[in-house]
Amino acid sequence: MGAVMILAPTNHRQSLPTRTTKVRRMRAVLVLAGLLMASPASAQVGRNLRAAGISGPTLLEAGAPATFDLIVESTGDVASGNYQYRLLLTAGGILNGATVLGTYSGTSIAAGGTANFQRTVTIPNNVSGIFQVALVVDPNGTINERNELDNHAVDADTLRILAPAPDLFLSDVSAAAIEGRAGDSFPIDFLVRDVGSQGTFVDVAAYLSDDQEITNSDYFLGRVTVEANPLTPVAGRIIAQVPVSVPVGSRYLGLVLDPDQVSGDATPLDNSYLRPAPYLVFAESLSLDTESVTDGTLGIRYEIRFGASGGDGRYTYNVVQGALPDGLELSETGLLSGLPLRTGRSSFTVRVASRGLSTTKAYAIEIASTNAPLDITTREARDGYLLMPYEQRLVALGGEGPYSWFVAPEGGLLPSGLDLTSEGILSGLPDTLGTFDFRIGVRDRLGAIATAEYEVRITPTAGVLVLLNMPPPLPVGAPVDFALSATGGRAPYRWEALSRPPAGLTVTEDGHLKGTPAQVGEFKVLVRATGAGRTPTSDEALIVVSIEDAGAFGLKSRTLPPALVRSRYETFLEVEGGVPPFEYRLVPGTSLVEGFYLTQEGAPEGQARIYGLGYRNETKGFAVRIEDGAGRVREVALALTVTRPEGEVVEDGCTCVSRSSAAGSPVLFLGLLLLFRRRRFQA
Repeated sequence: MGAVMILAPTNHRQSLPTRTTKVRRMRAVLVLAGLLMASPASAQVGRNLRAAGISGPTLLEAGAPATFDLIVESTGDVASGNYQYRLLLTAGGILNGATVLGTYSGTSIAAGGTANFQRTVTIPNNVSGIFQVALVVDPNGTINERNELDNHAVDADTLRILAPAPDLFLSDVSAAAIEGRAGDSFPIDFLVRDVGSQGTFVDVAAYLSDDQEITNSDYFLGRVTVEANPLTPVAGRIIAQVPVSVPVGSRYLGLVLDPDQVSGDATPLDNSYLRPAPYLVFAESLSLDTESVTDGTLGIRYEIRFGASGGDGRYTYNVVQGALPDGLELSETGLLSGLPLRTGRSSFTVRVASRGLSTTKAYAIEIASTNAPLDITTREARDGYLLMPYEQRLVALGGEGPYSWFVAPEGGLLPSGLDLTSEGILSGLPDTLGTFDFRIGVRDRLGAIATAEYEVRITPTAGVLVLLNMPPPLPVGAPVDFALSATGGRAPYRWEALSRPPAGLTVTEDGHLKGTPAQVGEFKVLVRATGAGRTPTSDEALIVVSIEDAGAFGLKSRTLPPALVRSRYETFLEVEGGVPPFEYRLVPGTSLVEGFYLTQEGAPEGQARIYGLGYRNETKGFAVRIEDGAGRVREVALALTVTRPEGEVVEDGCTCVSRSSAAGSPVLFLGLLLLFRRRRFQA
């Protein structure tokens, strides 16, 4: 503290002060100086503990003991009695979710005193990786303190914990090649990491797989041995060679660490790597391998698939010359199929293309006649059920195709809801009960006609049948009343839900999905409908209910107040709209300014708290993910700025604040006032 000089006002009309006056003035100055020294501006009233420091080892094995040096200060003006403190193992210094190493009792610390002591703990056997150790004083908040924000400290050094056995995994896998020919070679680079405490030699093998599961039974590409180091990642490279036996096509490239499982790895389940992008094996030639096609018969279903080799395994087929027999079609995938409608010989040329290559081949098909008169071979049509899909294909043989089907006008009517196509398909949704008699005819290319009579009964189903009429997408938070449907059995039906409906919805006994949905997502509800009568029947069905996002929901403000350097900071995030409860968290890959944290602890219900302490000017952007009780998610971009206080300057690497030495000191003001009044009285 600098010396305080008091200058008395000059008055030439008064005599010089006497010796007694000088002594009194000196006493006043000494009293004032004593008051200033005994009452510093930084003194705190009450009890306060501060976690001042923690330090310890930087490398340990899991299960080993570790000794940490701890410093706890009592910064209040009242001694702190017995208190508790806790040591935690944290990831990145974050206390939420940290592993507790132990909770212990500390001894009393005098006001303004410091306790330096050591604590030995045992590192858990089931952890490995890179951590920091944190000291938390009064973890349960049992001491009434002026400042709770200084109750924790984090070791500035990281602690690497090694598993007791080799714990290997692959990282940084790089293989630039995405395609190649059988027999080609390409490099695969990787890192082998060991978070265990023992170095070991380990093999790494590369494979091509037909599926997304890499095993040592897949196509082998190459193998290399590396010496894993528990402290440093080890780089490795495999020169992979595609076997000549690998067929063309897309496959998955993968690595297997320790394929023979001889290293004693503590966690062997993470020893494989699968590259998301496939590896394409191709050939520079293309051939159409189908030499010839079989002949067919009029009215008899025909099917044959073309085959090719070479290219990249993805083939496209089409007819480029001639014509297929009537009734046959060739798909792009090479399937030639259909029902021949005309006799005779057809010649055509098929082209196959793959990877910019193409080739063609000529074919011929002879469609033979059955040499039989035209006749309908489908003698009966099956019965149907009310409101249940119905389909019956009618078949004719003989005569000369193509055939044309029709309902004979003099032969009665089809069941209500059914139709007959010219290709002979009777289909539809019967909507009337009863027995229906009708006549159907077929005409061939030469005009010959054949007819057949049919009888079809449309009845209710013997038992209850739940109809799968799914509700449309429903907006969350809006009232819903959707009627479920069933047929057959005996009405009325009694409905019940056999699985939990979406939050806010219920299945009523009379068959309605009712309520106000409160959760976004797709939900499957198993329902049962039971008929009436002495011997009721029932049916179960899975109803899919889709609840969609709706309504406003987001942060009230996207602007954060700035923080001051070396000043405790706290602000709150609050949402508008949405359904409680709300959950806040940082979006993965983003982070706050160093020294600041996001938590819901200590914040009003439904809000989140950002707090911390910064030491340098900076502005940093980050993103917060908010999920409400209805399952809606919002990701909001924010920015936090840390600035220096107004009037603060930096001199020779030291940050100083320019302010009057007497400003803010009520004791100094009182002393000056007392001295001024004394001098006036003496004058």
